[in-house]
Amino acid sequence: MEKILNLILEKLDKIENVQTQMQSDIADLKANQAQMQSDIADLKANQVQMQSDIADLKANQVQIQSDIADLKANQVQMQSDIADLNLKANQAQMQSDIADLKANQIKLETRVENIETQLLKVVEKLDNIEKKINDIEAINATSHTEIYMKLENMTEDIIFLKHKEHQTEEDLFKLKLKIAK
Repeated sequence: MEKILNLILEKLDKIENVQTQMQSDIADLKANQAQMQSDIADLKANQVQMQSDIADLKANQVQIQSDIADLKANQVQMQSDIADLNLKANQAQMQSDIADLKANQIKLETRVENIETQLLKVVEKLDNIEKKINDIEAINATSHTEIYMKLENMTEDIIFLKHKEHQTEEDLFKLKLKIAK
């Protein structure tokens, strides 16, 4: 009889250990989920900052394109003035100005190309961030599914343990009654 009681106590100890381990696993999963949510929030903040930077780069690009259009209009106006004046002295100065404008135009075009390159890099980084967010969301969804499955199993185990505990108490009560007689 004592052997049976000892076996029952050992099984109850094992069940308590399993339950403790499951609670620890749940706590770890919750901590991991909190960390993932924090990482997602950080990635979203970075994405918002990058989008703001892209908007600024686009605004700068529009301004540069406007400046280029103004320079081209000025260049056309100068060429018209040169044709109207036909003065050699002014023509030489105007040619120098045109050369400066062309040099400035080349510099502006180079800057525009650099901005476009930077814009492409920013877009690539945003794509990478979006992929990372999608990966994290997939991992998070998997973790949620695993947690729910473990909780369901744990609920069933607890119900079973309570049932077994009740049966054990009944058996102990019956044994005590027999011993008392």
